Amino acid sequence: MPEILYAGCEGEYALFPNELVQFGEDDQRRGSVQLEDGDQIFRPLAAAPTDFWLHVRLAIPEPTATFNDVPFISIFNGSTLIAAAYNAGVQNDFVTIIFQAADTDSQTFTMVKDQFYNFDIRITGNIATFYMDEVFRFRSSSGSQPTAVQVAFAAPDDDQARTKVQDFIITDGVPTVGMELVSLPPAAVATYNDFTNDYNDINGPGYDNTTTMFTDSLNDRESWIYADSDFELGDKVIYAFVMSTVAQLSIAGSVDDFRPFLRIGGTNYDGDDLGATSVAPDNYCTTFLLNPDTESPWQRSDFRGLEGGIQTV
Repeated sequence: MPEILYAGCEGEYALFPNELVQFGEDDQRRGSVQLEDGDQIFRPLAAAPTDFWLHVRLAIPEPTATFNDVPFISIFNGSTLIAAAYNAGVQNDFVTIIFQAADTDSQTFTMVKDQFYNFDIRITGNIATFYMDEVFRFRSSSGSQPTAVQVAFAAPDDDQARTKVQDFIITDGVPTVGMELVSLPPAAVATYNDFTNDYNDINGPGYDNTTTMFTDSLNDRESWIYADSDFELGDKVIYAFVMSTVAQLSIAGSVDDFRPFLRIGGTNYDGDDLGATSVAPDNYCTTFLLNPDTESPWQRSDFRGLEGGIQTV
């Protein structure tokens, strides 16, 4: 069944401390994660999707050298690089990028520096197809299906390009070309407040691993009202609502997992348990394809005053 495997736009998906920054045509109402030297966004996949799609919205500012051995998007099968996008240098205000698949066949394109572009890569039947700003660009053999994705700093030196990342989406069987993420951060207290601390400790732009809300008790709930974003649909439709949660269990605690939920019209609608561990914090995504209250596709008005939360189980 087609599914969204991962989606993030507020910086938590990076899992290293970051603050969202405004940059260039940063028009998505939420800022972008700036990847410095050594920073990377790395997402392993539980299984190799048969119809893998990756969507990344990013910008590369002020590149000053040629470094086409350093990909800013890398897709792996195990440790083998099967598809990538490289920054190959700059001339005046233009960045030369290279799309390349496992068979070393490649294609060169140009992007304007300091400007955000949408990159989409599909790998199915061991064939990689590359899109840039919703336009087909290149197709070649990947040799295998993906098991991990990495988005990284686009240059090897501190005085060179720093990659700016906004939307980050991975799906199996759901085309990502033309997709856009809209951020709805927690904005107000709601029905439940069993945890120590509240939404104010988790709603900042970016990711801060020193501020948390927590509890040691089973069946505790914490909830919040999501901000009402000013997004306009235009000719698009709402595909899904995705809850993004960074969570970790205590080694000695009594809590086995966390269960996200939405609360609509006084009724709680549970998502699947996260599968959190005590090893390290991780970012988990819970997808509601339909409004669970109406069992119909989401409408713009459904998000006004929407309540969500987390429960210990």
